[in-house]
Amino acid sequence: MIYNAVMLLGSACLLLVMVACSEHVHHEGEPIMGIKNPWCDDGQSRLDVDWDSNVFDYTCPYTWEWSGKESSSILYCHRPGTKEPAMHRCLDTHIEYSENPPLSGDHRPLWPDYGEYRYVPPQRWLHNLEHGAVILLYHPCADSSEVEKLKDVVRGCLRRHIITPYNKLDRENPFVLVTWGCKLVMSYADTNSAKIFIQRHAKTAPEDLSKPGQFSYQLIHHAKIAPGSDYNDTVLCPTTGNEVCSFVMTMQFIIIVRYFYGIMKLISISYHEIL
Repeated sequence: MIYNAVMLLGSACLLLVMVACSEHVHHEGEPIMGIKNPWCDDGQSRLDVDWDSNVFDYTCPYTWEWSGKESSSILYCHRPGTKEPAMHRCLDTHIEYSENPPLSGDHRPLWPDYGEYRYVPPQRWLHNLEHGAVILLYHPCADSSEVEKLKDVVRGCLRRHIITPYNKLDRENPFVLVTWGCKLVMSYADTNSAKIFIQRHAKTAPEDLSKPGQFSYQLIHHAKIAPGSDYNDTVLCPTTGNEVCSFVMTMQFIIIVRYFYGIMKLISISYHEIL
């Protein structure tokens, strides 16, 4: 009996330490984030509360010819002070959002591990947003080559990312990048705007937390550290080795051309002086 009491006290102390070390502002009565709890959220049971496993959430049920029309990407951010308050909610509570896709709001205590998913619901990835992550959403019927371009951008920019299909996007703008309180809506793989968006809006959330998540249902690929950065994503969208090599080679070519141009100019001047 004494042993059980000691173990219970030890668990309580550990729980208090985890709460104290967490950057999340804990509200009274709110479940603690990042801790699997079978009565609240264990990341494995009662998942149908947020998602009914509908295959059309991640597959295209019809032929959808992409128009290829490239309209300007649209940036939208909540006005300062208008972001929805964020609370952790157990799976006995349904969570709905007033905007599509949601940019802030209540979410589950366990957040998804970073990477690409067959599908993950917003009730999960909103928690990642709160930790400074970037979410790439794309309509499952969107052009696959355009999707791959944006996936490459996100993977090359930061480790803290989630990639998932999202069929609530429209045909005209089937791609969206989301951060806490902001989104970039795209009609095509606008890679330049995507990089700028990530550099300006990633890691600007209420919590800057690099810790991996405890939810991995439907995870396809784990996220890796972006080349040129680190586990904490200190450098966002670092220049890759191929880009560096290309830049160096271009500069070398320019220098060589200028060098030979200078020599030819000296030869031409000398020739005219002799004449």
